[in-house]
Amino acid sequence: MKNRTANKIIRWCCFAAAGLILTACNGNNIITEDEIAGEWDIVSVKGLATDSTHRPFLGFDTQVGGLYGNAGCNMLMGTFQLGELPIKNSISFDKVATTRMLCSDMSVEDSVLSCLDEVAIVAKKGSNLQLKNNVGHTLLVLQKRPMIKTIEGRWNISLSNDNTADSTFGKTPRPYLEFDIDKMEVKGYLGCNSINGNFGNDDKVCNSLKFGDMAVTMMECPDMENETKILNAINSTTGFKICGRNILSFTDKDDKVVLYLER
Repeated sequence: MKNRTANKIIRWCCFAAAGLILTACNGNNIITEDEIAGEWDIVSVKGLATDSTHRPFLGFDTQVGGLYGNAGCNMLMGTFQLGELPIKNSISFDKVATTRMLCSDMSVEDSVLSCLDEVAIVAKKGSNLQLKNNVGHTLLVLQKRPMIKTIEGRWNISLSNDNTADSTFGKTPRPYLEFDIDKMEVKGYLGCNSINGNFGNDDKVCNSLKFGDMAVTMMECPDMENETKILNAINSTTGFKICGRNILSFTDKDDKVVLYLER
């Protein structure tokens, strides 16, 4: 027990000493939650560049202290804490878990998860984040993901443009839209008919979103009111907003919310 206590003291002293060195190097720049919020591609793991066609990523939901992302094969989730003690710009991850898929090459994922166990410090270099261990060695380099990537996947349509819930939205199957960012294609279900098509965005305009040619099946259902609302919202969409990781809203040219979606 005494040896363990002594070792803890030694490790803490080393950690604090490393913090003093890093503080001296980084000046007074304290990284805030606003600066790390959102999703970041992992572009380098222990100095080795990741595959640009299928990069792992980390997402920081600062509203709830949540960590999420993809480690290279499996989705990951957990929590994070950003603070100044015991050293400036310290960051820690806890309760990190992954899904259980098995891919042909797990080496990148194994390295990413191993690095998350070691990360103790976050720093900024240019527009990138660097996650370092307790002696200042860079483990992961993160690059901000293009905002359009944050809408990847399936979203349930929960509210229409009048901001009122409707019992139809609670029925199974729920209306939804599913985005494939690599192909820039979207498909979904509107409550009666299926929809598919393409979408695009303007790289020069933050959070822009515009739907292109959309094909809708031609079934007639007793109540088409909600479907009509959804289609009108899609047609008027010029942008989007993300709240945390689970709420997506479409906005029109006046920045008014016309449709809400949720994971």
